[in-house]
Amino acid sequence: MFAFITGIQTILNGGHDIILKDALIYAVLSTISCFSIYVIESHIASSVDSELVRIDSQEWLIDGILSAAILVGFVSVIICNGLGYSKWSTYYIDPILVTALALFASILPRLKFYVVI
Repeated sequence: MFAFITGIQTILNGGHDIILKDALIYAVLSTISCFSIYVIESHIASSVDSELVRIDSQEWLIDGILSAAILVGFVSVIICNGLGYSKWSTYYIDPILVTALALFASILPRLKFYVVI
């Protein structure tokens, strides 16, 4: 709820600057790490038939999806900058992304993911 409210307030206040290079590096590393841990834990869960490890792997999958969404947002900034919409992308992509992810995260626990690798 805090992230959602903060995102809306940031949009209404005119957005804010982001340090794209650092954010992009973080998003790439986070996405790769989360999905890697998901794959490893999924394999372990099926090998030892552990419900606890399977549930933890699902949490890593959700974290990977959220990280990938953040990565898409930062790539969107690069695309917008290339198309000449740098002011719009710099100030608004991040708070829009935070707001959307806060909404998505509020419904994620109710969704079931059936991803088998």
